[in-house]
Amino acid sequence: MAVRVICFGRDDCYRVPVLQSAGYEVTGAESLDSLALDLQGNDRVDAVIVSEDDHRSAENAADLVRQHSTAPIILFWRHNGGIDESKFDLVCSSFVEPQVWLERTAALILRKLPVRMESERLYSEMKAAR
Repeated sequence: MAVRVICFGRDDCYRVPVLQSAGYEVTGAESLDSLALDLQGNDRVDAVIVSEDDHRSAENAADLVRQHSTAPIILFWRHNGGIDESKFDLVCSSFVEPQVWLERTAALILRKLPVRMESERLYSEMKAAR
């Protein structure tokens, strides 16, 4: 089963093709509404990548992801400072080489997987108990 990633924001650095060539299943979300729909769907989400267009939209996207998923959130920032980096699991400059951010992304997904699986199990048990 392929690792599923949602990319939020403009893909002006061609991250989607890079992720696809590395074997990831990638869905693009250019608005908060489309991101919400993807997160509420039945498909598992293994990570969300946020490309910063402005501070507010990046932080709003992180808040939305946290409401619907335990998937790690990776920020690619353009502007130095002014954004609450604590909302993200990994923060990279837009100038980081693809090989570097791909390795960091894979390591983050693997590190978060046991916690996410336990969270999903508990959520399923809670739903069944209702």
